[in-house]
Amino acid sequence: MSDTANAAAIPGGDGPGAQALKASAPKVRTARSKIDAVVLVCTKCQKRQRLRRRAVRELIRRGLKRGDVKRKVRVVETGCLGPCPKRALAVATGASLAARKILLLDPAATPDEAMAAILPDFSPKAALAPGPGAVVVGPSAPSAATPAGPLPGA
Repeated sequence: MSDTANAAAIPGGDGPGAQALKASAPKVRTARSKIDAVVLVCTKCQKRQRLRRRAVRELIRRGLKRGDVKRKVRVVETGCLGPCPKRALAVATGASLAARKILLLDPAATPDEAMAAILPDFSPKAALAPGPGAVVVGPSAPSAATPAGPLPGA
């Protein structure tokens, strides 16, 4: 077989067969979606934690009703996600999968804790607000690192 015949047979090749394959490839179309996020929940972990079916879905829905009502989240119960923690649930979102991470959720978490862990708030106002237990350092709170007297040379 010649090199030109091999190039035509290879889909990534530059021969006439590859050009015909590229021309006949189906075009991908997109559509708008009202879904803001997708959450994958491991059913094997749910069974291991003795949670009934759709328990995590209801937990996330309760968290959404308390906080961000306008946000639409699709919860999909799937097979094993990889890690099998003894005392946690394996959960994944689009953002966590993009970072190549699987979230491990405490099964006894409250709806607010679950929402904070699964779908963190990345809005500009959330970045400015101090989190729970945060130490505020500023003009009103003296720090041990700053000297008490006037600055030398002032």
